[in-house]
Amino acid sequence: MTRRFMFVVLVFCFMQISANDEFKIKRENVFTFKVEPKVVDENGIAKISFETNGYCDATIVIEDDTGKIIRHLVSGVLGDNPPPQFQAKTKSQIVIWDYKDDAGVYPKNIEKLNVRVSLGLKPQFERTLF
Repeated sequence: MTRRFMFVVLVFCFMQISANDEFKIKRENVFTFKVEPKVVDENGIAKISFETNGYCDATIVIEDDTGKIIRHLVSGVLGDNPPPQFQAKTKSQIVIWDYKDDAGVYPKNIEKLNVRVSLGLKPQFERTLF
C-alpha cells in the first residue's frame, strides 16, 4: 500500500512540475537589438520599428523632455502570444503611435518628446494607490 501511495504522489508531483512549465511565458534572455529602434512619420502617424536578437521582454513608452512617461504604448514578451501592437512569431516589430498621450490628448510640444524602446525590464513594486 505504501509503495502504491508513494508512486501516486510522485506521479502527481511530476504532473504539477510539467504543468507549471507549460504555462510559463517562453522568453529568451537575449536583450539586444539586431536593428536599432527607428521612428518614421507617415501621414501624421509615427511608426516605431526595431528588431531584437531574441524573443524577450520589450517595452515602448513616450517620454517628455523631463523623462516623465506620457504614453505607455506596449509592453510584453515577443513570441507566439505577444500583447496587442506587437506582431506574433517575429523579432522584427513595427508599432504605430497616433501622437496622443495616455489621456488621448495631443501633447503641445511633440518635438521635445522621446521614444524609448527597452528590452529585458524587470517589474518592480512602486507604490500602493488609494
